[in-house]
Amino acid sequence: MAGGERTFPRKRREEMLRVAAELFHERGYAATSTADLAERMGIQRGSVYYYFETKEGLLLELIQDVYGRARASLARVQAGDGDPVAKLRALIEDHVISFTTNLIPGALVINESGSLAPEHRDRVRADAAAYEAGMRELIEEGRRAGALRADVDARLACMVVLGATNWVHRWYREDDERTPEEIARAFSDVLIAGLRPQTGTSSPPLSSST
Repeated sequence: MAGGERTFPRKRREEMLRVAAELFHERGYAATSTADLAERMGIQRGSVYYYFETKEGLLLELIQDVYGRARASLARVQAGDGDPVAKLRALIEDHVISFTTNLIPGALVINESGSLAPEHRDRVRADAAAYEAGMRELIEEGRRAGALRADVDARLACMVVLGATNWVHRWYREDDERTPEEIARAFSDVLIAGLRPQTGTSSPPLSSST
């Protein structure tokens, strides 16, 4: 019985996060109230505060969970075998798969991070900066090894990769004819190819310098 009592609040909390994510995605964070959440779940409004002190606490946890998974993926990739390009490919594919299999939380990171209070925005920005720094280092390692273009600007290349992969939530649908893994592979093929050394061409350098 005691085990069941411990499990029930955890399951209800997880359900609350899932429903809150759906509502924030459907209506926007600002337009969603705790009363809306309670109504969707069929509970009293006061019950929401048993699990979360504020509405923002729900949004913060949803966003932090996305970054937590991203940083865990980065750590796995960094600790794994393979050259820098293989690791970069794995990170790109993990990112795309995460955004296609967790569409709503990923969309909230992109669309609603600005709704957080300044101190909470700073917290998630620190997570984002750590993830971006890890990706940039993989690009730098690939460049130093000669596996990626010598003229590549790692910061700009990182922004290109994230700009492409973060936008998946705008067009991907669960009934897409391609699996998340297939889409992830296609993304990594295109993005890595753009960073590979090009022979016999006079294309301008991928650099942020002017």
